[in-house]
Amino acid sequence: MPVPSALKMVEKATEKREEQKLWDLWLALYPDMIIPRPMAKGPALKFESFERFSSRLKAPTVSARSAEEILAEAEEIHRRIAESKEEDVSP
Repeated sequence: MPVPSALKMVEKATEKREEQKLWDLWLALYPDMIIPRPMAKGPALKFESFERFSSRLKAPTVSARSAEEILAEAEEIHRRIAESKEEDVSP
């Protein structure tokens, strides 16, 4: 079998496997989308078709924050971790 054909078959098999994982996840969530919960006015989750669900999960998410904002948040997290470690060590 030619290498390009084999690669296409592997790629297609990978796509099918990912599609099956999404389907299984959607099926697991389906009861929560249609069955009202006790003490609630409606289902726990809003119903979403499988096509919309899978396209939403396949679409890449892009942050609207700038690199500076992300770096500032990372520095804040590092600062808090350092402070919590200092508090754990002090008597």
